Amino acid sequence: DLGAPGVQIYTTSANSYTTTTGTSFSSPLAAGIIALMYSAPCANIATLSKSNPAQAALLMKKYLLDGVDKLANMSDKYLTGGRANAFNSLNLIMEQCGACQPPADLNVVVTSDSTAKISWTLPDSVKMVKIQYKAPGENWTTIDSLNSFVLNLADLSPCTTYELQIASYCKDSISDYTNIITFKTLGCCEPPTNLTVSSITPGSAIVTWDPLFGATSYTIHYKKFDELSYTEVLNGSTPFKLTDLEACTNYDVFITVICKSSQTVSTDTLNFKTNGCGACEELPYCDAYGSEFQEEWISNVTIDGVGNDSNNDGYAFYTSPSFALNKQNPINISITPSFSGPAFDEYFRAWIDYNQDGDFEDDGELVFDPGANNTTVMGTFSVPSDAVSGYTRMRIGMSFAGFGGDAPEPCGEIVFGEFEDYCVSIPSTPQVCDIPVNLDTLAVEDVSAKLTWQHPTTGATSYTLEYKPVTSSIWQTVSNILSPPLALTGLSSSTLYEWKVKSICVADSSEYSSDAMFMTLNKVATSNLQVDSKFVAYPNPASNQLNILIKDLNMSQVTAHIQTINGVNLINKNIDKSEFTSFSFGISSLPKGMYFIIIQSDGEKFVQKLIKQ
Repeated sequence: DLGAPGVQIYTTSANSYTTTTGTSFSSPLAAGIIALMYSAPCANIATLSKSNPAQAALLMKKYLLDGVDKLANMSDKYLTGGRANAFNSLNLIMEQCGACQPPADLNVVVTSDSTAKISWTLPDSVKMVKIQYKAPGENWTTIDSLNSFVLNLADLSPCTTYELQIASYCKDSISDYTNIITFKTLGCCEPPTNLTVSSITPGSAIVTWDPLFGATSYTIHYKKFDELSYTEVLNGSTPFKLTDLEACTNYDVFITVICKSSQTVSTDTLNFKTNGCGACEELPYCDAYGSEFQEEWISNVTIDGVGNDSNNDGYAFYTSPSFALNKQNPINISITPSFSGPAFDEYFRAWIDYNQDGDFEDDGELVFDPGANNTTVMGTFSVPSDAVSGYTRMRIGMSFAGFGGDAPEPCGEIVFGEFEDYCVSIPSTPQVCDIPVNLDTLAVEDVSAKLTWQHPTTGATSYTLEYKPVTSSIWQTVSNILSPPLALTGLSSSTLYEWKVKSICVADSSEYSSDAMFMTLNKVATSNLQVDSKFVAYPNPASNQLNILIKDLNMSQVTAHIQTINGVNLINKNIDKSEFTSFSFGISSLPKGMYFIIIQSDGEKFVQKLIKQ
């Protein structure tokens, strides 16, 4: 430390010295002279070395070179044409010590397509500054005698590169201009920068990009890697969350922007992969490889007609294609070897990590072992019912069977042969989509009815109901019923209807239930009838058939009678309310006149009049 502000000298090689300003010198003499120059009794140099070390270092370099003694015998040997002279360099500093210094720390922040903020710092002796700026090919615009440390430029042209320089006004002089700096205004119609995908889950991802000044709209384009057409999201904004993605799937995404000029530009395409690959990619499986694979290797693996061709690599890991292994059906497998010369007998084996514990050592995980052959081997295997659903690892091994060679093991090295790993998916067993049960009628009016059934049904996400008059062949459909009950309206009065319902599940739907029936009321006949709240009798008056609908859901065993006005029972019925809520009487044999309908349940009696026509 030579006493100069902020200056230290460090040896970085045998013949190189460096100051804290980052300026390097090739000789100890030059470094020593620079250190002396920094320690010169000049306040301007001390201030500049603190406020702008880089500019101070360049100034020291200038004084060092300007102070060189020019010598004839050195003009052809050295770029400076002479030798360094500390006395000359120090005199130059002192001569300029009182000189007017240009501003330091010149900085530009572009704020829009037509504005920018300029800032700088000044030595203590500087009172005002002079600023010049221009676009390429234009004359300088000058702002003179500015008493400030900040200037907001306005009325600039969009998407234009400007040059800027600034000088200091001291007491009786003006400094040199600073080095020219450039800046560019916003408003260029350019592809958005920093397109990234983050917060990736099995079913979603967040896409972000730097907003473009002056953009009128963004469109997000994304698709699966192997698909041809993109899904487009219009008028998107950053950040944007992509949803309903498939787990463990490669996707492409890019952004299109429409600028104020109606020009359209797009980013490059970015690829990402959703999470959810499960054990296949997330567990640390043991290493397995063939060290001598140039003469024999696996060239094709095919599962249920889906094949993958490969080269001689010793080991390869393929996440695509992801073979699907259905638990319900036998899986067909074939493995094909290739040879650089004669065909040798090879052992083939395949393992699958069914329980997703990161190894192939459990019972049943060796799924294919056809013995030795020198051509394609084929066979079948079945996925056990207790195999864990999701993505897991399948390992294929092939090893030389000659000279007493051994069949491959799932881990470690084989000398002659190859290993290949694949991601396989084991779908979950589809949940049974149950047929709705316990269909019932809660209420019936002349043109409406309220229907219900047992809910929730296992696996059901919604229901579809069909209904029609029994005399019609055309069913009316009501879909997307989230839960019962359902109120039907717009029905015909005094009409017998039949209806049925089915469950809609995630993967499929159930069969329709058995048909149930209800009959709407006769609007004219019942308009003036006092109807008991426990049951409804219709039509009334009636000629041939009387229908009874039990409205009280708490009734269980029901006894029904048709009585004369003198209390004589003419027709009797015992009804199990748990089986159905409506029933009928045949009354065609009754004489015309007035009767009573009597319903009894749980010790209570309910009565209505009946008019027989």
